[in-house]
Amino acid sequence: MKRKALAKLCLLIAAGLTLSLVSIAREQRLDPKYVEFLLEQMPPEMRREVEALRCVLTPAELKEFLTLPYDFQQRRWINDYWDLKDPIFTTSENEIQIEHSRRVAYAESAFYIPKWPMWDQRGEVYIRYGPPDVRQIIPSKVTQVGLSRAGEYWYYSLHDMAVLFEDAFSNGEYTYYLERVKGPSGIRMKKIKDDIDAPMGKWMEIPDPTPLIAFESAYDEYQEKQGKFYESIQKTPSTYRYDFDNHRLPFFFSVDNFRGGRGIDRVDVNVEFEANVSARTNRGKSSEYHAEAVFWDNRRDEVARRNQRISLPVAEAAVDSMRLMLTQLVVTLPPGFYHMAVTLEEGNTGRIASYKKDIVCEDFDSKLAISDILFAGKISPATRISPFNRGALEVIPHPIRRYLRTGSIPVYCEVYNLGVNAQGLSSYIVEYRIIRNSPKELSFWLSRSERKSTPDVSSSFRVAGHGPYDVVHIIVEAENLREGEFTFQVKIIDHVAAAEVAREAVFNIVE
Repeated sequence: MKRKALAKLCLLIAAGLTLSLVSIAREQRLDPKYVEFLLEQMPPEMRREVEALRCVLTPAELKEFLTLPYDFQQRRWINDYWDLKDPIFTTSENEIQIEHSRRVAYAESAFYIPKWPMWDQRGEVYIRYGPPDVRQIIPSKVTQVGLSRAGEYWYYSLHDMAVLFEDAFSNGEYTYYLERVKGPSGIRMKKIKDDIDAPMGKWMEIPDPTPLIAFESAYDEYQEKQGKFYESIQKTPSTYRYDFDNHRLPFFFSVDNFRGGRGIDRVDVNVEFEANVSARTNRGKSSEYHAEAVFWDNRRDEVARRNQRISLPVAEAAVDSMRLMLTQLVVTLPPGFYHMAVTLEEGNTGRIASYKKDIVCEDFDSKLAISDILFAGKISPATRISPFNRGALEVIPHPIRRYLRTGSIPVYCEVYNLGVNAQGLSSYIVEYRIIRNSPKELSFWLSRSERKSTPDVSSSFRVAGHGPYDVVHIIVEAENLREGEFTFQVKIIDHVAAAEVAREAVFNIVE
């Protein structure tokens, strides 16, 4: 009895959740007639833009946009939408918006109808997903069974989905198959099957600039793939080549600020990534990468741009061989607030990724100051000419900031404007602490003092230097740290000037 009662309770809960989800979905949508009414009130150029945008928006996004009361708010919403879609932040163009505009222009030309939105449902699908991998024209013909209307069969391998259109009223306007047709669908389906059961892998001449390979699956799979089309429209209203993880190139980067001269900061953009040097996946004799960093001021004017090409020889004997690589892009900027972006592209595959962040270049001249904390992969005496040399040291950046428990954590920073005595000597104390950060689910309940009260590692040492500038490098053994996220805090106490300054940064310990 208890089991039956529990089963009924589970069914009721499931039914309630389903109804809740359905009601939420309905709340996200506007009534179609009301949508058409709002569109009719727009000037033709604005309506043309919105009709095209409508194809790629979710119901919630469309509702949010159409319920804005003023034109300037709708324009700002559209601009913000495309800004968020921009896949490569270091270019002046928005590649996805350009591709969207190209699709719209093609839809208006190839699938034109003399009424809004100026294209039929083939155009809508084309705007959403671009050109299909397979497009087969099904001509109209008269058979013993009756008239077989003209149609088109599209297949998208990325989604493994099929879309079937037909010219239901023989007027050149193609709609989704059976959307408007009532009647014996079994007979009609047989007609369509007879028209698209081309041999697997056969190249076909179709009225399209490029011949495409015929659909390779049996027709029996069509209905399943057509179901995926309707599912894709709900979950993924549109796709572009930048939308998928297998087209992304993962990398880590850090932006570290140092004094570069009077009134100038040196900004180091360190990019760390896994380079593929396998002969199996690289066609040429080298594996090519391109890194680029761009900076804009608060008025969005470009103030600095640096790029670097990396060419790595292919390891002939390697299979899926990966190599951890590091490159550095250096700019100099006056103190201030900046927007920046960094992009890495793999030339052999076209994979690309881009990130952006805001930074502040500090004034390192006016008072006791400490640079950003640079987490390094290695700090050693400089014995060769290297882009990573800092005076007598070679400091290899480690933007990933992940360290093994069995290794060490090299840390580097610079100190500016120390007080000096009559002999030009400085005297200061370096204090540092490493504090384990509480897991997010726990830190919600803890106060700030409770979260950072007891350090896992702490130490201090006295330094006597020459002049007002000095460098500090610390190597901490990680064996006493557990796996997780930590904050490294460093404080400089200047005895001569009776001043102090502190800075902190986050790193991770992994097994």
